[in-house]
Amino acid sequence: MRPADFAYQGWYPYTKQDCLQHITQFKEQTDPCPEKGYAGIGGIVPHAGWFFSGRLAYHVLSCLTKGKKPDTIIIFGKHTNPSLTQSGRENSIMINGTWETPLGPLSVDSKLGNLIQNESHLSIETEEEYEFDNTIEVQLPFIKYFFPEVQILPIGVVAPSEESFLIGSVAVNAAKSIGREIKLLATTDMTHYGPGYGFSPQGMGEKAVNWVETVNDKKMIDLFLAMDPKRIVREALQNRNCCCSAAVATMITALKALNVSQGLKLEYYTSYSIRPNADFVGYAGVLY
Repeated sequence: MRPADFAYQGWYPYTKQDCLQHITQFKEQTDPCPEKGYAGIGGIVPHAGWFFSGRLAYHVLSCLTKGKKPDTIIIFGKHTNPSLTQSGRENSIMINGTWETPLGPLSVDSKLGNLIQNESHLSIETEEEYEFDNTIEVQLPFIKYFFPEVQILPIGVVAPSEESFLIGSVAVNAAKSIGREIKLLATTDMTHYGPGYGFSPQGMGEKAVNWVETVNDKKMIDLFLAMDPKRIVREALQNRNCCCSAAVATMITALKALNVSQGLKLEYYTSYSIRPNADFVGYAGVLY
């Protein structure tokens, strides 16, 4: 079993009781899901850890319970922002085994994973050999909570290229070929602002926070809603406002293969609103 590494590091609770307690708190703090404007097929969630972004990730996953019950949730993640990535990384997939969560293990959809791997030739991660990465893992307890019988398929997309984006349509076609009902999830945080991130073009203080919220992150959220994969990656490279742009672009390519044509912004805030600091990060929740 692939371990819940980031639970033991404090990114989210590592016991079932504490996880459920936090989830209850998130439920009490969260507005009802929109009644219209999305199909419940896919979503974008943040991954900073539950203290900062857990409530928003909870909100998106709760709204994805709308619609048909999925057999498998395909999760696209891994950092691609130049300020957060390492060189030499490859697109990857986990095609066998289980992944530990405090609420019980999640099984990987091996049949679907192998079909995608045969077409896309990704680097294979196993329960024992994998790249240490928080982006997918911090979502897993929410998935187990809302979809206790579902399988998962974790796909890491780090190369911001059209070839990478096609992994999304390959995944959809593979799922259709074996009758899998799927939902799609992409995980990204937004602008990482401040001296600690080496990015502070608007100085410090409220002016900087306002710029991140109303200009830099807004430009990216507008592209999320317009579902424009190429421009999402270009915008991220230019303005550093999406740390997993390739993962988002790949999921949007998959959504388009499912005839989804628009997104709905659920919520947005920054870590500054939770803990004011010179370094802060934006978080968005989007539904499709």
